[in-house]
Order: sequence, then structure tokens, then C-alpha cells
Amino acid sequence: MSRKAMLMALEALEGNCTNAAADPEQAANEDAAITALRQALETEHQPVAWIDQRIHGWPDCFVMQPDPPHTVPLYTAPPKREWVGLTDEEVSEIIDREIGFNSCYGPEEKFARAIEQALKEKNGG
Repeated sequence: MSRKAMLMALEALEGNCTNAAADPEQAANEDAAITALRQALETEHQPVAWIDQRIHGWPDCFVMQPDPPHTVPLYTAPPKREWVGLTDEEVSEIIDREIGFNSCYGPEEKFARAIEQALKEKNGG
């Protein structure tokens, strides 16, 4: 589904929601659809620049706003990724490899998890 279609669907759903008291199941379905559309719009690749192809299909200039049908997206930003932490086994392997021993979830484990948490917070996770 294109971004434009998602925005149109979201606008239609938000403007014509069912009265929850009249039909709770339909209202719940609409709420779920609205949430799904908002999440899809947030995570979709977004163009960060466009090229103007009016001269023989070659880029004439770079622009920051689209001018259909003459411009096409040049680059897209990567999607936002969900934070993925290390498993207990991965932490143990790293501790064993870097320190040479692991005292069964002692200070080494706490230290590794503290670093992991700091990185998560620093990277918006």
C-alpha cells in the first residue's frame, strides 16, 4: 500500500469511527486498523531527496521536495529498528572470551548488562 493510500485510509477511519457503545467489536477493529496504519507510516522508508529528470532522464538537479511527475526519490532513510539485546548465552561467551572466566552471573554479568542498558538508552531504545 502506498503512503498516500495509507494516509487516506487513516483519515477515513479517524473521521468515521463507529460508536463503541453501539458496536464495540467494530470499534475495536477500527482502533486496531488505525494503530496498524500509524505504525506502518512511522516505519516506512522515507525519501530524503529527489532528482529532477526533465532532461533526457538524467538528473538535472537535486531537490528537497518532490515535484511529480518530474522527480523521483533519490535516497531513503533506513527503517527504525527495534532494540535487540544479547542472550544470556551470548553474554557468557563474551565474558569467557574477553575475561577468561565467568563466575556464574556474578559481577561480570551485571557489568555486561549495565553496558547493554546504557547502549540501549543512548540509542533511543
